[in-house]
Amino acid sequence: MGFLNLQPDDPTTKSDTTPSEFDTKQARKLAYAIKSKRKLMRRFHIKSWADEFRKLRQLDGVSKQRIKSALKWYVANIGGEYTPQAFSAHAFRAKFAQIEAGSKRQWKGKQEVSIEPLAQEILETLSQLRWPKSSKDQLPEVVQTSLNNFREFAKGLAILLDDPLANHLLGHLGTPRSFLERWFRKVHADVANWTDWNGNLQPYVFSRQSKRLYGLGMQLVSQYTNRPNAWKELMERVYGDHKT
Repeated sequence: MGFLNLQPDDPTTKSDTTPSEFDTKQARKLAYAIKSKRKLMRRFHIKSWADEFRKLRQLDGVSKQRIKSALKWYVANIGGEYTPQAFSAHAFRAKFAQIEAGSKRQWKGKQEVSIEPLAQEILETLSQLRWPKSSKDQLPEVVQTSLNNFREFAKGLAILLDDPLANHLLGHLGTPRSFLERWFRKVHADVANWTDWNGNLQPYVFSRQSKRLYGLGMQLVSQYTNRPNAWKELMERVYGDHKT
């Protein structure tokens, strides 16, 4: 279906592939913390460890603040019962989503996501796919969150009866189940053979901020109007944050 005929999210790439001072600093913090817990007995290569932090920033799009916050929690909880095991920079990057989730549970107090029957049906279909890097464990949360966001988005579109772009988009959504199954099949196709992917499914949650949704919106704008701000204006109306 043309609705999801979009290019996969393109991670930020930069010509400079040299780790920064920030990357090196974080790599040293991680290595020394692991050594202090006697989880790292061999010598580590600071350049390769720093390069993993560079990839976490540049390829995975994780901000410095998020990295610092997650690393701060991780070095304080290495070896804990509910702390992910990441005894190298490569493992830290691969398990960043789980580590960050752990830090949020401590600092903010995590409320377990309740998976409703419809989300469970979607999960049963998606679970048949081979999800790489243990990302399958994240599916319940990202599917339920996407379902909640989808409903909010569709509801916002439905009340805009006077907007042709909203009506056209609404007509292409389909049912929540069919839409989200297509959405996550596309996600799976993007990451299944992506060697350098860090295993984090959070950037692929259906949301207002999604690059995929933005890509769809820009396609529709180019097909149905010449107004460059049409998509932005529609989103403001859908989510009720336009100026009156």
